[in-house]
Amino acid sequence: MIDIKKKIIRIRTGGQSGVDRAAMDFAREWNIPLCGWCPKGGWAEDYPDPPGLLEDYPEMTETPTEDVSERTKRNMRDCDAILTIIPWKSEPSEGTEIGLEEGRRLGKPMFTAKGPEDVPEIVRWIRSLPDEIELCVGGPRASECSYAYDAAKAILDEVADAIVRNRMIITKEYRRLMDPLDLPERFHSGDFAIFDFEEEILKEFVDNFYEALEQNGYVELEDFTEFMTFLQILGPADTEKVQNILMYAFIKSNLIASALSKR
Repeated sequence: MIDIKKKIIRIRTGGQSGVDRAAMDFAREWNIPLCGWCPKGGWAEDYPDPPGLLEDYPEMTETPTEDVSERTKRNMRDCDAILTIIPWKSEPSEGTEIGLEEGRRLGKPMFTAKGPEDVPEIVRWIRSLPDEIELCVGGPRASECSYAYDAAKAILDEVADAIVRNRMIITKEYRRLMDPLDLPERFHSGDFAIFDFEEEILKEFVDNFYEALEQNGYVELEDFTEFMTFLQILGPADTEKVQNILMYAFIKSNLIASALSKR
């Protein structure tokens, strides 16, 4: 089991309602230190009067002015990486756009997500970053997207659960291939499923997966490549267990590809 606090040592936000607040509550629930710049007076749209959100979130630090863009730019400057969550069909967000532009200007590692279907890619992105990063999480406020908090919180919880438990995440494109398989499913949202990471079970899954590919006519290289990306999010590439599974899958895919090419 990986300690998520060794990967993400701090969560940074601007303290606003919506996505920021989801990240703040997520940090507390997972015992990850919280930090961030907020406008002078602790202003947020649901904390309009001083001391504002500082009363409930004293970990935040006030900027010298009430300018919300100053808050955003300072947070982009002081973090190591930026995760932006813009839920599907949310209204345009000026603050979010300022954050994205500033992150790009500073050359920060960045990932923008829209929904639970992005969880596998978020996990892979976070795993690609160095350990002990300070992750800035931002996105639309509640007045710009009424479900921003719930959407962001669900995404963050699933990402953390996948990182901590080394679980395997499979997107909905392959759900139909897995339905006949007897695997220990722990979660299924309709968009993706999560399976416990056990080496022997995954080796059996590799066998069944490629058999299903062959039976359903999935013979193109991108199918094998995409499955390899699923395996790569299981854990750090230098762990022996993951290396064994990756090698097993690689050999298996090449054997099937070679057999198919000779037909």
